[in-house]
Amino acid sequence: MAPRGRKEERVISWEERRKELVSLRDQEKWQDILCMYKHPHEDGETEDWDCGLLWLRPSERSLKFVGEQVSQHGLTKLLSIGCGSGLLEWLIHCSTGIHVEGLEVDAPWWSSRHAPPCFLPENQRHLLGPEETLSEDIPEDVALLFCYFNNEPAFNQYMNQYLGHCLIIIGPAGVGDTFPQKDLVEGNSGEIAKGGRHCNPRPFSIKQPWVLSAAHNVSTSPGDYIAVYTR
Repeated sequence: MAPRGRKEERVISWEERRKELVSLRDQEKWQDILCMYKHPHEDGETEDWDCGLLWLRPSERSLKFVGEQVSQHGLTKLLSIGCGSGLLEWLIHCSTGIHVEGLEVDAPWWSSRHAPPCFLPENQRHLLGPEETLSEDIPEDVALLFCYFNNEPAFNQYMNQYLGHCLIIIGPAGVGDTFPQKDLVEGNSGEIAKGGRHCNPRPFSIKQPWVLSAAHNVSTSPGDYIAVYTR
């Protein structure tokens, strides 16, 4: 029973929240999705983010930063490796107009009824079988995105197949990371992610011949950065 004078709140299940997200997607209300889990409770805390759909908590500014960087490098297309549900990719497209496609492995799982809802249209989401690898090179006219990727050997293989010049890494910074000069980072620099979040590669771990050209601190997702590299 709720304390006297305080309205009792109904607990909303993840399944219900995901149905609401899908409804908002169908209505193309992407800004409502950004706000969906950020309404404060009376105790000042915030709703939990559905990490099964996306680890990052993007802000509208962070989405537009990605679009601006892609455009500044003379590109109009973005390919996201390990796109999962495609939620981030769909949000980037809706907020910037950039054409976004995603690639994900384990087609049987992502095509099953147990998989999370998908936000990218089917013709913009490419699935590989568990033992399949990408058979063609990734063309030079697309920017390449990795968000919370966690497989360094696979990352290196994709990079060997990438012919382009714009690489975007999104994920948490960790203890021991070397942060770039402050003039390269939009927002605060030096913030470390908490809660055991990690990725591989990390945003500021990419080596030559790649050179960091810009970075963004995702203010709504403490410790997460968007790092843009060129070669």
